[in-house]
Amino acid sequence: MSQFTDALTGLPDRRAVQAYLESLSSSTARTALFIDIDGFLFVNGVLGHHEGDRILKVIARKVFGTVMPPALAARIGGDEFIVLAPPERAAEIADQLHHAMRQLFSTERRDVKLKADPSVIIEPPDRGVLTLSIGVAPLAKFGASPGERIAAAEAACQQAKRRGRDCTHTVQGDESETDA
Repeated sequence: MSQFTDALTGLPDRRAVQAYLESLSSSTARTALFIDIDGFLFVNGVLGHHEGDRILKVIARKVFGTVMPPALAARIGGDEFIVLAPPERAAEIADQLHHAMRQLFSTERRDVKLKADPSVIIEPPDRGVLTLSIGVAPLAKFGASPGERIAAAEAACQQAKRRGRDCTHTVQGDESETDA
């Protein structure tokens, strides 16, 4: 999968995710965590894409670098990431990602400073800090193609955003849903 690497972050990319999903046996259970960075459009709009790219690199290293095998963390585009994990680790990984993101930023007054580089000061409009919205869905329950499987987790992520951001929304595949 090394040829399928995101040029900006060094994480696996969308093609790596597709190859990984296609390589799974039917008996291998995986859960998708679809992650979107809340407030990131503001960063690109105010600080510019160059600074946005620099912040994405730090987030990829400090937040998604905490994900360990057998889980796979990948950037699928823009400010969207995905983690494919064993179902029993999904909630733990979502909590770990939220914690790592919160640890990455410090707030002082209304400014947000990237701890990895205190010279970067961000003033996002809502909550004053970049956060994560995470949607979780079991892969086996939704569709046969990799795209259909990921779509359920992406829809759950959008539900997390609608419920206030900086949270996790889980769909079980049996019509039950939970928030954290």
